[in-house]
Amino acid sequence: MSTVRFVSKSLNACIVQNAIHNCVRRSSTASTAAAINVEHLVESERLSWKLCASTCLIRLPLIEQKKNKIERSFEDFMSQLEFEKSVFNDWEIEKTSQNSLIQGVESGKIDVSSLDFKFSNQEIEDGCEVSLMKFKESFHEIVPDDSDLRNPNRRSNDTLVLITKQKLGKDHVWMLPLKAWVEGETLRETAENALSNLTGNNLSARFISNAPSTFYKYKIPKLARRPQTSTVGVKLFIYSAFIPRNTYSRSTVDLNSFANILQEDDVVDYAWVAADEMRNFMKPKYVDMLRGILL
Repeated sequence: MSTVRFVSKSLNACIVQNAIHNCVRRSSTASTAAAINVEHLVESERLSWKLCASTCLIRLPLIEQKKNKIERSFEDFMSQLEFEKSVFNDWEIEKTSQNSLIQGVESGKIDVSSLDFKFSNQEIEDGCEVSLMKFKESFHEIVPDDSDLRNPNRRSNDTLVLITKQKLGKDHVWMLPLKAWVEGETLRETAENALSNLTGNNLSARFISNAPSTFYKYKIPKLARRPQTSTVGVKLFIYSAFIPRNTYSRSTVDLNSFANILQEDDVVDYAWVAADEMRNFMKPKYVDMLRGILL
């Protein structure tokens, strides 16, 4: 009986020791995890994201694209339908009456003195057609050089976007006009300032919304980070704006609106590019984000 009691006490002692050991190990693991979480929180507090805003300034097509076969067929159908269901206006009724009088005079059935007009409506229309043909013959369309990337009137059939080559760290990178957010202003004001700092007050761009059109973020490589800053990357809020057509001069964008862009210290170049040209200047991920705005 004593032997049984001795074995039972030994087993209980082992169980107690194992329980204590497990508790100590769990406590050690919990304290280690807590220490890791604290270090992570400290690292998160030490590293922060820089907020910036950009403006995607759009120049809409200057001329209307040519209609395809289906569009031309539908246009002809609607014109014919409108013609068949329409009625004569006063000008057409008077022109028909005048033509009847002229035919009567030519056939000798009506006396010339009965004509109560000096020029018939048909003669006036023929004169307008001749003036229009002379104008078209004397009109010379000036086609801008599409190879001049700084010309906002290039590729008049397409939608263009203003991009700038700005200093980013030690390199110069093509991107939208960008400005860092400062406390006390809204993100839209930051985007507006990013554009006005380049063009001044010469350009009246119209923003589409108070909310950004899209969002983009990127991390700064550790080797490129400045030692005195704690910025881990940039969060970029992009706003859409366009040049109103009522500001065009003779159906073209005024070149003087962009004369001051290169006076900005961080900007060394700028270009107006279409959607199919963006990949020649910017990263594919950045371009895909911008193409979503244009579409």
